[in-house]
Amino acid sequence: MASRAESTTGKFVPVAYLPSSKAFTKFIRIGIADKNDNPPYFDKALYEAEVDENEDIQHTVLTVTAKDHDESSRIRYEITSGNIGGAFAVKNMTGAIYVAGALDYETRKRRL
Repeated sequence: MASRAESTTGKFVPVAYLPSSKAFTKFIRIGIADKNDNPPYFDKALYEAEVDENEDIQHTVLTVTAKDHDESSRIRYEITSGNIGGAFAVKNMTGAIYVAGALDYETRKRRL
């Protein structure tokens, strides 16, 4: 998971162009982005939930929450490993983990 913070403030910088007989000035806004020097972190060290094997596809099982100390950071969520058979998916903007495929208790008791 990565975050990037963008500054909403900037500075106007005058730029002049002077051809042989005509001159004009154009102001350009340059924004300064905050360095991404703080990694995101989760509120909890461990999230646990149980779901019935006959639960509907798209059913939200739980929602994870991450934070970042970088100003104005945008956090995106993804499942990077352990999701055998793609049984679950995560909404990348909210952290809501939901059922994305068939669950079979007899085949696999633990999915993530």
